[in-house]
Amino acid sequence: MASKRVIGSRPLTLREAYDVMAKRSEQEPMLIEIQSKTLDYLKEFSGERDLESVRSGLEELGKLGVRKEVSVVLIDICPSTIDEVFSIMQMDKEFNLTPEIARKILEIVSKTC
Repeated sequence: MASKRVIGSRPLTLREAYDVMAKRSEQEPMLIEIQSKTLDYLKEFSGERDLESVRSGLEELGKLGVRKEVSVVLIDICPSTIDEVFSIMQMDKEFNLTPEIARKILEIVSKTC
């Protein structure tokens, strides 16, 4: 097996990771067991979500100044209340979250869930 090296990394939502793994399974029909289990997990928890709406949600959250890592968590968890948004946003101690911004975040995230 050829050795592979990491040339970069970035946070991915579960839906984006599913897309990556699904494409890989098309290219390599014989995935190793952990890859196959990962693909099954990703399909179960995100495979039905629209990839474009997920990416659009990430972009909109970025425009609000939400860090990519936090945006990914918001999109993956799909908070349904303002309190849940406040709880998740505690990941970024420097972000000045107001109730108005929390409502906007909830509106953005609800479009992807």
